[in-house]
Amino acid sequence: MATGGALYLLSRRLPDIYLRSAIWLHAWGHNSLRTIGIEHMPTDGPVLLVTNCNVFRAALDLVAGVDRFPRIVLVENKEAKRSWLRRRARRSGLISVPAVPGDAKWAQALQTGNETLRNGEMVALTVNQSDCVQDIARLIDAWRTATPTVVIVPVYCTAAAKIPAGAVPGPPPYPRVIFGPPLPTRAPLAEMLTAIDKLASSANGI
Repeated sequence: MATGGALYLLSRRLPDIYLRSAIWLHAWGHNSLRTIGIEHMPTDGPVLLVTNCNVFRAALDLVAGVDRFPRIVLVENKEAKRSWLRRRARRSGLISVPAVPGDAKWAQALQTGNETLRNGEMVALTVNQSDCVQDIARLIDAWRTATPTVVIVPVYCTAAAKIPAGAVPGPPPYPRVIFGPPLPTRAPLAEMLTAIDKLASSANGI
């Protein structure tokens, strides 16, 4: 009975608890995730994570790296093949938006983000897609206009990093999710991208 009550309370705080369990099982035996700078993330209130996560595996690392429930708006060049893990992520609130200007899913992301932030919760958004910069900027402006108290935190996930041309194959490094200090509420998109680039530079020494 006590165990059931504990699970109920945990599922209320982390509605994606089953997704987290699936991520843990999927990663069994692989390199363990490391989280750096998590102290920069507020423990409550509306938070917008601006991130380089533009692939599904990086979005999973982000979910696993935070102890709050994030609604993730994943802007990806092309949706990966369907899998049980992606289906579970969708049921847990992940929105996959094609990196196409004006796509209909931008409206869905706008509404979901507004509702989430107004409720004092967390949204994560891919911001490093150059093909749809204006859509990303409009989304951010709309969200922070609707919720002026939102805290903006830059996040860099190594799983989304491109492999340099000519790199020598070797064992994959452990994945990392790196959080930076909060940015000014009205920071432009260019400042967010610069902050993520700085986190990327610091990843080499961590």
